[in-house]
Amino acid sequence: MADLPHRCAVPGCPRTIKPGLLMCPDHWRLVPRGHQMAVNRTWRNFCSARGLGHELRGKAADEYRAARALAIAAVAREESLDAGGPAEVLHG
Repeated sequence: MADLPHRCAVPGCPRTIKPGLLMCPDHWRLVPRGHQMAVNRTWRNFCSARGLGHELRGKAADEYRAARALAIAAVAREESLDAGGPAEVLHG
């Protein structure tokens, strides 16, 4: 059975994306490089943990979910700034 396309993980985004991707290209570009690398690394770890014990697979899933949440939050932050929302105040 072929993998079916699914929607971008960013809430409210209607774009359909290929299996194996988290977000549409426009949203993925808004994710900082370090967060992109964390999402990819934790996803690979989760996929490779399939044959391992439940505890290791659960830890890998938790790490992926955390990286995924940070990436989605980064997009929300960027879109808020682009829309004229509240900007971060830097103290120096």
